[in-house]
Amino acid sequence: MPAGIHQTVARQPHIATTAVDSARAHRREGPGAVSTTPPPDIKSTDINSGVYYGVKDYWNDVPSVKREVFYRRATGDVNTHWDEHVLKMHGGVPFCRALVINAGNGWVERDMMDKGILLSAVGTDFMQSFVNEANAKAAAGGYNATYFQHDINVDKLPVGDFDLVLNFAAAHHVARLDFVFQQLHDLLPDDGWFVSIDYVGPHRNQYPDRLWAEIQRVNALLPPHVQQSLAYPHLPTMLATDPSEAQHSELIMEAMRRYFFVDLFRPLGGPVAYPILTHNAKLHALPYDSTQRYVDQVMEADAAWLAADPGRTFFAFVVARPLKAGVPDKRYRDLLLRRELEAEAAGTKATYYTPTRAAAGV
Repeated sequence: MPAGIHQTVARQPHIATTAVDSARAHRREGPGAVSTTPPPDIKSTDINSGVYYGVKDYWNDVPSVKREVFYRRATGDVNTHWDEHVLKMHGGVPFCRALVINAGNGWVERDMMDKGILLSAVGTDFMQSFVNEANAKAAAGGYNATYFQHDINVDKLPVGDFDLVLNFAAAHHVARLDFVFQQLHDLLPDDGWFVSIDYVGPHRNQYPDRLWAEIQRVNALLPPHVQQSLAYPHLPTMLATDPSEAQHSELIMEAMRRYFFVDLFRPLGGPVAYPILTHNAKLHALPYDSTQRYVDQVMEADAAWLAADPGRTFFAFVVARPLKAGVPDKRYRDLLLRRELEAEAAGTKATYYTPTRAAAGV
């Protein structure tokens, strides 16, 4: 499933290019549409992006949702976007050079350059087509940005005089979180910044039973002409069609905190609203002004769920700084990397998934 945040979704790490990738050519802001029991003709060798993906109609394609999530929930101000808030936190001084992991076609950093938030960038992506597009757009627009093909789970990150690392809807596809976060910590100076907007919800989108019941309840309150066709994400199909999606999403913050001090954590929500509003063909086919009251109804239920326990958020806006002390020493770092490689070699076992429903399906 896509990163779940609409604005161009970058293809992530290490799985081979499939039909799934073409549906990801536009990086999106949260986890993808819900699937059902597998379609009758689905086989492990039948990689069909239609099982999970749509090319449009994400929750934040709705203007009011985008305003709520990336403005009000991210910053507390309905008129301030998350990247503008970062600039304010940085004293109004633009960042000199950013490393953007799994940058897709580079739209995030180009937008920040247009706003005067960022002066230059180096980006990486697994897909050469995205790298080519990003370099072409940077050259055509006169942006000081360069992009390289890179497998984040295998290749070492480029080094340089970076004062900012950007993760936009990328880390939830990373298999080797310690491998990546160790490098990010080491390449940033002590006063460097790590900014992340990503999915941090249930592994493999295996939603807890109470949440799934709430999603169904809220959806059932909508009139039939805007209801979502809900079905629980089918793990075996997901593993066959998109094995990198949300594979260790619940471990992102835990791994990040081993190497970074989290200066700001803003839960963006999504547990109720995302599955109902994303790829809801009936709702998105109608003019948004005609469905606004139903969108508001769903977003209010999402906010209520989030208020009861902000830790249950699907998406988070994070600003972090490299830890100067208390990071794992080399011996422990090496141990973490060995365990990570062993776990990945074991495949989709319950090692990572014991706290969630995913454990029952692998």
